[in-house]
Amino acid sequence: MNGEIQSILFEREIGILTNMEIYTGNIWLPSLSLNQNPSTPILPISTEIVSVDYKENYLICLTANGNGYLFNTFDPENFISLNTPNEHIFKLSFLDNSILMMILSRLNRSLQFFSISLPVISIENKIQLLENLNIGFEDLLEYDIYSQNLVIYKENICQIIQIPTGRILYQLENLCPYYSRNHAITVESNDDINTITSVSLESGKRHVFTVEDMRRIQILDNFDDFLVFTHSEKVKILDLDTRKVSEVSELPYKYYVGKENSVAEYQDGIRIVSKNMVKVDLVPDIVCADLVGIIAVYVENKGVFILDTSGYIRQTIFPTAKIQAMCMNRETNQLVLCSRRGFYLYN
Repeated sequence: MNGEIQSILFEREIGILTNMEIYTGNIWLPSLSLNQNPSTPILPISTEIVSVDYKENYLICLTANGNGYLFNTFDPENFISLNTPNEHIFKLSFLDNSILMMILSRLNRSLQFFSISLPVISIENKIQLLENLNIGFEDLLEYDIYSQNLVIYKENICQIIQIPTGRILYQLENLCPYYSRNHAITVESNDDINTITSVSLESGKRHVFTVEDMRRIQILDNFDDFLVFTHSEKVKILDLDTRKVSEVSELPYKYYVGKENSVAEYQDGIRIVSKNMVKVDLVPDIVCADLVGIIAVYVENKGVFILDTSGYIRQTIFPTAKIQAMCMNRETNQLVLCSRRGFYLYN
């Protein structure tokens, strides 16, 4: 390993480094010339990173062409391609101490699930999961990267299935529920009453609430103690303990659900979602809200803004390239920014 890079990685681990840039194109650091390090990873010129995840010292990314790559920040000169030329990865994430790959068949558009343990020695060591589960691409409604649940709807039956066990956590016929944060939520209309039922898949706790109005209800989010939904052209919050409903905003045009926090996006800014939404005058291109109390938003030509849940801007980062994806390392609290073919790591 290059001595300068090794020193930087060591300093990062003991908390000295505040900023490190990693390029997976031609160079690792600005001080290195293009031909000085022939072992530097060079991804195909057509590479376009669409998603990234970061766990401990392992970083995985998925490209628009369905290719997956694994990087070890302690050995940055080497990277591993996670699929064969005939495989198209549809979803890529960490699963405990392994990597989960959801592979889409080009022939019949079916989905197969594989895991491969860390550290990865060879992709030949991957293990197939859910072998008895026949899922087509059109059957998959949602994949929860945090709880590792699949929501599928097939032959008029909805199932929420846990990975890797294959255990059915929830099943319902002829009705497709909303899913949010390990909760299944149904909205049923009868006469002039909408009945909302929220069930925790973890504890089995059930909440039932009625709205005496037939106008359409759409569920946005289900936290442990409150439910976020749209009704009558407004965003409303239902306190699950007191059953009190509060009207908090107009309809957003986009809603981002993170691990601990959520963000509603509007034409003139964002609102950080809590029982009392906090307005922030930023219009982001990308939102990342994976850590408790921390939200990162990227605004093109302005930078990446690190916010707390009160809306206060704690830090601003000015990347040198357009950012296409980002995530947070939930073990080390590091932020990863992705350009089209490169990564930038920040403490």
